[in-house]
Amino acid sequence: MNNHGRLMLIDGHALVHRAFHALPEDLSSASGEPTNAVLGFVNILLKEIETVNPTHIVLAMDRPSPTFRHQEYAEYKATRPKTPLKLVSQFARVREITDALHIPIYEVDGFEADDVLGTLAAQAERMGVETVILTGDLDALQLVSDSVHVRTPARGFQSTTTYDPAAVRERYGLESSQLPDWKALVGDTSDNIPGVKGIGGKSATQLIAQYGNLENVFSHLDELSPKWREALRGAQEQALQSKHLSQIVCDAPVTIDLERASRAAPDRARLVELFTELSFERLLDRLYAGAFAGQDSENMPVPAEPHSSGQLSLFADEQDQVSGTQQESRSTAVATALELLRETAGVSTTTHTVIVDDEGKLEALKAALQNSERIAFDCETTSTDPLAARLVGLSFANEAGSAWYVPVGHTEGKQLSIETVLDSLRPILENVSLFKIGHNLKYDLNALSQYDVFSNGIGFDTMIAAYLVNQEARGLSLSSLAQTRLGIEMTPIERLIGKGKDQITMDLVPIDTVSDYAGADADVSLQLADRLAVELEEREVTNLFRDIEMPLVPVLAAMEREGVALNTSVLTDMSREMTEVMGRLEVQIFDVAGRAFNINSTQQLSQLLFNQLKLPPGRRTKTGYSTDNEVLESLRGKHTVVDAILEFRQLMKLKNTYVDALPSLINPRTGRVHTDFNQTVAS
Repeated sequence: MNNHGRLMLIDGHALVHRAFHALPEDLSSASGEPTNAVLGFVNILLKEIETVNPTHIVLAMDRPSPTFRHQEYAEYKATRPKTPLKLVSQFARVREITDALHIPIYEVDGFEADDVLGTLAAQAERMGVETVILTGDLDALQLVSDSVHVRTPARGFQSTTTYDPAAVRERYGLESSQLPDWKALVGDTSDNIPGVKGIGGKSATQLIAQYGNLENVFSHLDELSPKWREALRGAQEQALQSKHLSQIVCDAPVTIDLERASRAAPDRARLVELFTELSFERLLDRLYAGAFAGQDSENMPVPAEPHSSGQLSLFADEQDQVSGTQQESRSTAVATALELLRETAGVSTTTHTVIVDDEGKLEALKAALQNSERIAFDCETTSTDPLAARLVGLSFANEAGSAWYVPVGHTEGKQLSIETVLDSLRPILENVSLFKIGHNLKYDLNALSQYDVFSNGIGFDTMIAAYLVNQEARGLSLSSLAQTRLGIEMTPIERLIGKGKDQITMDLVPIDTVSDYAGADADVSLQLADRLAVELEEREVTNLFRDIEMPLVPVLAAMEREGVALNTSVLTDMSREMTEVMGRLEVQIFDVAGRAFNINSTQQLSQLLFNQLKLPPGRRTKTGYSTDNEVLESLRGKHTVVDAILEFRQLMKLKNTYVDALPSLINPRTGRVHTDFNQTVAS
């Protein structure tokens, strides 16, 4: 730390938006005023002030007027939905609280908050002031330097990731200054920046790393592969415009006033008033015990090194309790994990996936997972039946916005053997004290079991959590939940494997294509857990989820693996007997009708019952009178043919649905029927 102090620059607009989408919208004050965005913002602000311990603080905000980007490119951010009314009203409260904390707000017409942050950071760097930018927007990573670091809420507002130049290189494989060039090729759907069609993140990284910047890429088109050359030809103007739109301005018309930005004692009376109005009384204790503890006008903070954020602790002091009282310890661990999951979560709408295709990367992945206290994972396979599927790859995530994909069963491409991968990762997957998250985890448990991997530590299934939150909801797929809970548009699997006769299995899809899809599955599951944990608590079903539903997952998975033995000879005899009885019943029915007809035809049966036999009709449908079971039961005893028809129907249903169908469902490898016990179908 130098003697010039430490400046914290806060991206107010990004953090307020993130808080709004992270916390339930129905959070409100005693008077009914929406408060979710304000609450999330204040929580992260106080925590980061306490952690970073800055000597100077500034908040940057967007102005409502159009920016130069909107004027130069009419489609800029055009696809973004209109700001919800519940959020609009909360920005004024954020400004009031910021003012009571004596934090100056900087904003400039025609420029975004990012540009204000970039300009102030550049000025502070020239003054020799260390700068920490707090934001929920990864665009700010292009500002990272030796003296400018960026902190982003990674998995939730309890956990923050710090980016210095080395961390940026590790994540993107590029220098921070090259990120606008990278985005110029990849594009940005959230800002509606087009990029170059056909160039993905991995390709963009390779191109920019090799040629240094976007302009050099286009000046060396003749050296590129035919695929890249075809994608880039004719796209230079659009790519350069995308770079211009992506690049944060560092010379906006604004000047930092360090004296005004000096960290000062808050206006306690005003904060008490505001927090009382917003029903934030608990935050007052946190305010004076943490960020501004003991601070007054003459007691200014002494800069110190920021604390390392580390991993979100999900298991507290549980590490020494696993052996001996494993089940009790596990229950305590899950309770602790869920409590912390309920803290608000930030959302990363894009996933950077690392393909693990050599032993060095595998060791790095293993080390990262071993040092995590919770992970999300997902299996890519060749079939929707886990007991018949072959493993194609595994994806993992331990922080929002990044993931790993380990290919093991693709028909082409560089990949490690499945034996090498599973031997390395088995201790992690089977570690009971490593809290694991996923979507429809029962499938993954059974898919892995075919390779003698029996995953433990199953803590949070996002499909089950979403079901408990709303048992009437139909959209329980990961993509549906990602859209409704996180605002993330995921790639449909049909886009990878096709539909109908054009459908292929996942092992035939290129590794780099599957990696993006699979990495997003793990990443989104991780982020959904944070969001859904809050909703479980709000609906008071956390105990049901933790103590009943989640412990049931491995039990049901084991039951499915075990399967059910069938005595096929008995079923064969039963089928033959049923066929004989149904034949005799047909004769009785046809004798009454005076002719043979299709007993399963509503119209032909209606003709017999209501026209020929003059039995009282029931409900009328578009095609005539109904002959469903309810109607026939009401006619029981009025004619002997009705009883014969009902018995015929019952035998046909039993024969077709069970007696004849079950033997065809026997797994040829195990000789048993393996059913699917679904936890998300009956309320």
